[in-house]
Amino acid sequence: MGNEINGQMNIFDFIITSEEPPVLLYPGNEVFVVTKGDIERFYVEERKSWICGSDNENRGYSISNGRTYNVVTNMDIGSCAFLEHDRAKMKAEEYINSHDVILADDIRIVKTVAYGYRRKVDDRDMVSFYCTLDNGELYMKEFMTFCHIVKNTKKAIEKFMSQQEFEFEDPVRINCIVNPKNMYKCKGTNDWLYTEAGCAYGIG
Repeated sequence: MGNEINGQMNIFDFIITSEEPPVLLYPGNEVFVVTKGDIERFYVEERKSWICGSDNENRGYSISNGRTYNVVTNMDIGSCAFLEHDRAKMKAEEYINSHDVILADDIRIVKTVAYGYRRKVDDRDMVSFYCTLDNGELYMKEFMTFCHIVKNTKKAIEKFMSQQEFEFEDPVRINCIVNPKNMYKCKGTNDWLYTEAGCAYGIG
């Protein structure tokens, strides 16, 4: 057994290969990722998949949507990642129907105040805004936070205007059309009432 020809597979190589987790996704495949009640469309990257998991029982894939990158695994498929939009929609609707969620279509913006600047380190356009809603609350996003809803108070506006970017980056008033996101009821924070799906506080 110690005299195998270089490059020739032995029985142990075959066992290891046959036990590897299967490749379920290929470059270019469309994947719908569900986060709470939100759905994002991604595509599998050209990068080769990799074996992962504590016992090498899983396989990972790099995905992107042109703006952000993410990773899904074999175990995510059918749980939070789907190959059919209809199945992803069913999963998202299950969450929305059982949690406290304000749908984006139900958020009515009356007035928007926005500021922006171009970040020197990566030439990225940075935007921060607060919007008065028809119910009197504020839908807002600071430069480095998720979108969220707070009560419309003097304190909220003062906190917005005290962002360090106003001192160090000199942002200017800009015209901005804000497209609201689904908002999920917050838990574990004092002043945010609702926030977007990607924030851990937004449980719904």
